[in-house]
Formats: sequence, C-alpha cells, structure tokens
Amino acid sequence: MTMYDFSERPDYDWRASLQSEQVRQMEAEGHGWQGTRNGYLRIAAQAQEKLSRGEPLNNKERGFLWVLGLSADRVLTLTHHGDWPLKYYGMKTAEARANPTKHAQVYVDFIQEFDWDLITPCAADCVVVEPTALGTVTLNPEDGTDQPRSLLVHNEKDAWKLREYIETTDLRKKGLMPERLEFFRELKRISGDTVFRIAQIMAPGTLAWSICGFHNLTRWMKSKPQLLHLVMDTLTLACFKFIDAWKEVDVHSVVLTGGTTGLPHFREWQGMEFVVPYGARAAGYAWPLPCIQYNWGAPFTVGTDPAKHDPKNMGKEDSWLRWQMRDNMGAGSVNFFNLASDCDIPPAYDLARFRDLALYFKKGYKVAIHGEEMRECSPEFITRKVVKWLDDMYPCQGGCCIRALFLDPITPRENVVAFVNAVKEFGALPIDKTGLDKYLKDHPGPVIGYEVKGLEGELLKKTAKEREVRTAVGKE
Repeated sequence: MTMYDFSERPDYDWRASLQSEQVRQMEAEGHGWQGTRNGYLRIAAQAQEKLSRGEPLNNKERGFLWVLGLSADRVLTLTHHGDWPLKYYGMKTAEARANPTKHAQVYVDFIQEFDWDLITPCAADCVVVEPTALGTVTLNPEDGTDQPRSLLVHNEKDAWKLREYIETTDLRKKGLMPERLEFFRELKRISGDTVFRIAQIMAPGTLAWSICGFHNLTRWMKSKPQLLHLVMDTLTLACFKFIDAWKEVDVHSVVLTGGTTGLPHFREWQGMEFVVPYGARAAGYAWPLPCIQYNWGAPFTVGTDPAKHDPKNMGKEDSWLRWQMRDNMGAGSVNFFNLASDCDIPPAYDLARFRDLALYFKKGYKVAIHGEEMRECSPEFITRKVVKWLDDMYPCQGGCCIRALFLDPITPRENVVAFVNAVKEFGALPIDKTGLDKYLKDHPGPVIGYEVKGLEGELLKKTAKEREVRTAVGKE
C-alpha cells in the first residue's frame, strides 16, 4: 500500500471522500441488499388503512410512518438511552450486558407500561459497542455508563494495522457485538414483532473521535489530512460491517450517532471535508433501512467561525437554514432533528419554521426536551412545555415527534408519566388547537426550566428573558 507524504496539504476536493477500492467494493455489494423498501411502504400503507378505520396503531406502525415523514394517529414519543428503564425494573447495567433476553424484556415492558412509542436501545453502553469490537479497552461499571478507556490510532502505522484488522475480522463476534445482536433478536421475539427496532451505531466521525482522540483529530485536520482521511475511510468500512450485522437481525432503522457536523468544536470546512461525506456514505449503505442521523449545536455552528462561538452571528436565520441543509440534506438523514437545548435558543427555537422546513423536504421532524428538565422540573412544567411545543408546531402533521432527550436514571416516575400523557392527550391527530390554547391560557408559566454553565447557559437565560418580555406585551 502506498504511504502518504504529509509534507504539505494536498489540493483536496472536500465534496468527495477517498473511496478506496475496498469501500467501493463493499458499497457495490451492500447497497443492493435484498431487503426491500416496498415492504416498509406496505407497512405504512396498512397503518394508514387502520387510521381510516379509526383503529389505534401499534409501536412499529407509528415508527414506520415517522421515518417516512407521514402522520400517525398521534405525535410520537421518543427517548434515548435505556438506563431509566433498567433501574425502574430493577436491573443493573452489568446484568443487561450479560443477559440480552432480560435486557429486551425491560424495553418491551417499558414500552407497554408507559405506552411509549420509540426508544433507542443503547442502555449505558451507547458509545462503546463498536469501539469494543474494534479492540478498545473499556470501563464497564456494574451500574453506570460505559466509556472507552484507550485509543487505538496514534499514527499512520496504527491506522494501517486497524484497517487490516477490520478487513479480516468478523466484527459480529467481537466485543459487545454478540450480546447486542442477541438483544435485537430477543426484542423482536418477546414483543411479537410489534416494536419498532432502532439500531444505533457510531458514525465514522464519532468512531474516529473515540479511537483517535479529539486532540489528534483536530491536529491531523491541518497537519496530516491524508492520515485522517485514511482513518475515516477505514472506519467507514467498519460501519458497513456493523450495518450488515443490524440488517441480519431485522432492525427497522439505523441511527448514526454524531453523524453530522453539529459539533461546535469543528469549523464548517472541517466538518464538510472530514465528517459529512463519510456519514453520508454510511447512511447510503444502510439502504433500504431508513437512516437517522443526529445533529445538534445550531447556535454554535451558525456563525462564520463556530469554533469562536461568534455572538454577532447568533440567531441569523439564513445561517441556520444553511446549517440545516448542510447537516440534514448533506448527510442523507430521513429526519430533521432539533435537539435540546437548540429548541430553546434562537434561531432554532422557531419551531414553526423548523416544521415548515421539514415538511418542504418531506421529512419527519423531532424536537427534544432536555434530560435535565425531565429530571429536575415538575410534572406541570413538563406538560406545559409539551403543550407549548405542540402549539408551536401545529398542526403537527408529517411525522412529528417530541423526544425526551434522555431519561436520567433518577428521573421521577411522575415526570415520565406526565410527558407521555401530555403527548397522548394533546398530541392526538388531528390536533385540537382550541384545547392547546385553552390549556396554555389556564396554565401560564416558563417553558425553559433549567440552567447550565458556559455559553449555552447564558444563551438559555437570555432566551428565557426574551420570552418573558414577549409574553408580557402579548406577542407570544
């Protein structure tokens, strides 16, 4: 294999990735996978027929309508991380790792008891499944979040060594992958195939962050760009293998964590060269599975230089639209995401504009209540915030979803119930706009209920004050 010369930066076309011969070959073989999108469309058509007859939908049917950007019988509920269900049903993280059957049973029980729609199955180990398959050393506490504890790539030699390992190794049998694959098989069996099964993997960019370290990533972007492209190309191969594994256990959708450039640490050109092309190819390889990519950080990335968090550019709608197009359209996601706390900070807090943008491109869309709010605020606050967002996104058609960004294990049960009940009561389609307005009139109060440190916290405080002023003068 040719060794790279890093003496100077090459004239590189950021719109195209390396496309090594191995990647091109796997794309040609994997993209034509025999699973058919027609089967998904049939499920959606059957769900719509049930709607016309006034019959309730199940979890799986709502999930398919959402990823296809179609309206269900109600606005969907979604959460990330399974730590709360594990604790609620008395299971430690170590038990979940060791017993996929009991792990799956917890998810089914949670969905059925709370009438929750979707949950991303990544209890406690959401950022370590793939790194463990690649060979990282991982901290696995008995009852807590797992974390990678070692880096795999420090130089070009390590990169070629990792590539050889990925090309010659059955990653399904390494690290935590066997337990995770069995979890999905059991999730299908125990639920009677009524649960919408979402497999989550780390996108090439976040995998690189995990195995190379942020310091190396930012340094190589400038001094050794070809080395970083070699790493990203190699990790794209790994993502292809992980996606093949999820296809084998019959999941319905793939989530690429951190699949876009909504990372406030990167400048726009860095994301467009080193992140978006590789994430987009992983999303394309997942076809015909709908691929969802997370994006967040709008207030930090809409400036001319996101690394400096330029306050003069905060809130400009044209920059926000460019960010949405770059991250959502460029990376091939089937959904538009507005993750907490972007929803509470301009310009992303214009939820009507966000809704219209998603509908224009025929995509589902989702906003997220912060996990800190779910944990710290009252049930009344949570209900009020859900109703306010439903009102902002009215009529909530075309694949609308409200998400609890995460459920901390110590989140009170009554808050979880309040969240679900608010979406079920006020988010039934078609939305009763009169009912929303009446509730908000009878239950005045804040819709931003927590504070965080740093720039994000300052922006949240500023936004809360602006809302109070607009409300006082009758503009909101």
